[in-house]
Amino acid sequence: MDRGARRIATAPLDAALAARGPYLAPVAFEIPSIGVLQGEVFGPVLHVLRWKHGELDALLAAIDATGYALTLGVHSRIDATVERIVARSRAGNVYVNRTTIGAVVGVQPFGGTGLSGTGPKAGGPLYVPRLTRDPGDVAAGAVELPGPTGERNTWRMHPRGRLVALGGADDGEDDWRRQARDALALGNSVTFAPRASSHETARRVAAASVPPIEVLPPTADWSVLPDLAGTLAADAATAAEANRRLAHRPGARLPVIEPAGEPPRYPPARLSVERTVSINTTAAGGNASLVAAID
Repeated sequence: MDRGARRIATAPLDAALAARGPYLAPVAFEIPSIGVLQGEVFGPVLHVLRWKHGELDALLAAIDATGYALTLGVHSRIDATVERIVARSRAGNVYVNRTTIGAVVGVQPFGGTGLSGTGPKAGGPLYVPRLTRDPGDVAAGAVELPGPTGERNTWRMHPRGRLVALGGADDGEDDWRRQARDALALGNSVTFAPRASSHETARRVAAASVPPIEVLPPTADWSVLPDLAGTLAADAATAAEANRRLAHRPGARLPVIEPAGEPPRYPPARLSVERTVSINTTAAGGNASLVAAID
């Protein structure tokens, strides 16, 4: 970091402690951009990045582009700023005006997305149901979780993102319709990636869909789509082939989602991601934006 950043301060490290193992003294660096960080740093290292007024959205986009989305901490007394950041972030857990560690089971369900997690949140309402064959429905909208006075904890399901539908081995229309219906109903975007034998069928279903669905040519490599969030497979054979394709894809692990139940449907919990927002309401001290409006 000394080659690509400016060292701000280093805490002293006890000599006896250093002699017992590879300990690192707490250190702080000022970095010129998020791109300086090539991976997660698990240690007592603070990275400081300044940004100018009007650059907040670009900063949030740069954070999202790293692929890591476990925890985000926000400190602000301006409600509009907090809401803007929460709406823009992909982090699984967002903490506002409080510490970003010490998640409590059942109060702050914990887990991220992308390179920071692929499963249900530990301590969340989907944790046990996801261990069953058919996890059933998920709660719609925001769920207020129990917690101590002076704290507001909210759990919500969000669309997973762009899902590539692969149809099924029998090339039937019903598989394409089910994949489009279930994914679009939860706010996801859908792209059809048919084999040559099912290309016309997929095009017919896609043209009748609202909104219309993009259909890739049979020769297209869907696994390299940069915003790919998962795939839909109608049967075990199609799912196995999808897993083989995704195994060679760099970056986060992506789900291959199959239908469950009777009649078959794609589990809503698998088509969504969970996010928890924990706000220390006692630390706000009033909405500073109201004061600014008066001025």
